[in-house]
Amino acid sequence: MAEGEATIREIYIEAFSGTGTDIIKSIIVSLSESIGVPLPNLLGATASFKAKKKYSVATPILDLDETDGITIDDVAGTLTIVITKDHFSTLFNPAIAAEQLLVYDLDLIDNTGQTYRLFKGDLTVGGDL
Repeated sequence: MAEGEATIREIYIEAFSGTGTDIIKSIIVSLSESIGVPLPNLLGATASFKAKKKYSVATPILDLDETDGITIDDVAGTLTIVITKDHFSTLFNPAIAAEQLLVYDLDLIDNTGQTYRLFKGDLTVGGDL
């Protein structure tokens, strides 16, 4: 991990039936303001978004990368995470009527293999598909 503490951000994802789109939430991260160190070369970089019940749990409930849900724009210096209805269904347990609190982390791995923890925090999911 690169030195420096990850920025803590809370994310709230809410779904309602009849939204008319497969995308529930798009999160756009401007990387220049996120990592607190010089911006790495994003060409060839990868990213990982993991949601878990708690940080001590090894296996994530949802694990996204550039093959499913994450896009890195090396020219603009941005990273976009797209949460779809399928992702939401993985995160939200309908047997529990209330909002559910999870935790997440977002890592960037540059083209040299250096990992930067961009964000971590609470992930609240609720709503009805």
